[in-house]
Amino acid sequence: MYILTNIINSRFFFLQRILKAPLQYLVLSACFFLGACSHFEHHHDDGAMINNHSDSNPTIDKTLTINLNGDNKWLMDAHTRSVTSDMVNRFSSLDIEQQDQEALIQLGEQLSLDLDNLIQGCTMKGDEHNALHEFLISFMPALEKLKSSGSMDSAKHVENLLTEYQEYFE
Repeated sequence: MYILTNIINSRFFFLQRILKAPLQYLVLSACFFLGACSHFEHHHDDGAMINNHSDSNPTIDKTLTINLNGDNKWLMDAHTRSVTSDMVNRFSSLDIEQQDQEALIQLGEQLSLDLDNLIQGCTMKGDEHNALHEFLISFMPALEKLKSSGSMDSAKHVENLLTEYQEYFE
């Protein structure tokens, strides 16, 4: 265990020396996301394993492909509801049209911290988790574009995705 800990620490020390803080956060966020979604593989009744990550190629223009849970919204756990509520409130408390590029980048960075919190606290499984993952496939690249560009278009896209989230999840 001691050897494994030293190896992991040396790898992260190496990353700290060569990567700037925003890139470190991106790499760590990706690790947390992939780790949190490790239980995303599931078995169908015929025993075949399906990996929902294999054929996804997320782009900023991807539209949500989520369906309702029958006639109902997908029920999220308390942690997910709390974090996404915070994210939605960040947009509703701002007049996006009045924000400059720097303010939009800061908004993206704060939303990214919220997303990291959501991913780290993820305990959901099953169809609800799969539906949330479908949302995140579109949301994560849109959020990265907002953080990097601070453009009005990217802010509106993230805002639109958060609005759509509310149509499918509760």
